[in-house]
Amino acid sequence: MCEVLSRARRIRTALLLSIMVWLGVALAAGPASAHDHGDAVYTQSNAVPNAIQAYKLHRGALTPVGSFATGGNGDPASAPFAPSGAVSLHASGHALFTINEGSNTVSSFRVRRDSSLELASHVPSGGVFPTSVTSSGNLVYVVNSGDGTISGFTVSHRTGELTPIAGSTTALASPAAPAQISFDATGRVLVVTERGTNVIETFRLRRDGRPGAPTPQASTGQVPYGFAFTRRDVMVVSDAGMGLTDGTVSSYVLNGRTGQITAVDHHATGQGAPCWVSITEDGRFAYVSNAFSSNVSQIALARNGAMTVLGLTPVSGFALDNAVDDDSDVFYVLTVDAMMPTSARIDALRIDRRGGGLTPIASTSAMLSPSATGLAAG
Repeated sequence: MCEVLSRARRIRTALLLSIMVWLGVALAAGPASAHDHGDAVYTQSNAVPNAIQAYKLHRGALTPVGSFATGGNGDPASAPFAPSGAVSLHASGHALFTINEGSNTVSSFRVRRDSSLELASHVPSGGVFPTSVTSSGNLVYVVNSGDGTISGFTVSHRTGELTPIAGSTTALASPAAPAQISFDATGRVLVVTERGTNVIETFRLRRDGRPGAPTPQASTGQVPYGFAFTRRDVMVVSDAGMGLTDGTVSSYVLNGRTGQITAVDHHATGQGAPCWVSITEDGRFAYVSNAFSSNVSQIALARNGAMTVLGLTPVSGFALDNAVDDDSDVFYVLTVDAMMPTSARIDALRIDRRGGGLTPIASTSAMLSPSATGLAAG
């Protein structure tokens, strides 16, 4: 019951008839650092067959790097239930992971120096209808919305291949439309937002990488969706709400020893369907995509999680998944053009490191599939 994503992606179809109804051990760094891959951004077609589209920001333009088959299938019909975290780039910058909703699989890639990709493995997701993937150190986890489970893998630091962790598949306590899975800053806790039940679940990981029992906790806002962590384990969550202007944003502090979250702050944004969140590396600014409002909310973060809503930046269409590059210089957002809802694009905006503002730099000239989902930047 993806109240927020559902509406955000329904617009892609609804707009065709006009807007009538809104309805690790770390990977080996190798000879190159993550920064050597430079300003690359990745999304997936979510088509049959599925593929990752890679672009590079160079001299004020987003130029294609290539299209790289995942070995699996997307599910274009799932667009109304677009997840957060369908594509995930490892912190090292040398591996990328994606889900294949239509074939119940997960793919891993090695990232080459020129930002192109080499398929490393394509394995079962451990469940039905994978919707989000995350990585930390040598661990990779996916949440499967079809059967309400999470499943874990180890990733080879040398080859990028995924190996299932025996006994890691664990049922969610309240498996109603999970929106995103992510590790906390320490890599010891997994967090899943449950948009259908207004619950946030946490899982403490054992030493062997398997999760303990889920700890469900009530969300401050309605329809918790996308989220991101600061280095201090402050978690910012977008609350999609149920209407066109009732979106909110909430912050929590997560205790890495217990897996408990403590609510810190909560603000109305006045925007529609805030579903995706990114945070700058220094933890000072968070950015929330507002699908119904075609803009991005800028939020200042205090070290303790207190928030100040700074303002809004319009983008080229309905604002979907987003990402901040590893230098926190550029913010990327996947959009669906309001005038051409049969296609999507990626916008790049420069981040003002002092005030948090966003300035447009470039957009992809080639139109992406309207079913495109997920965004990761290096």
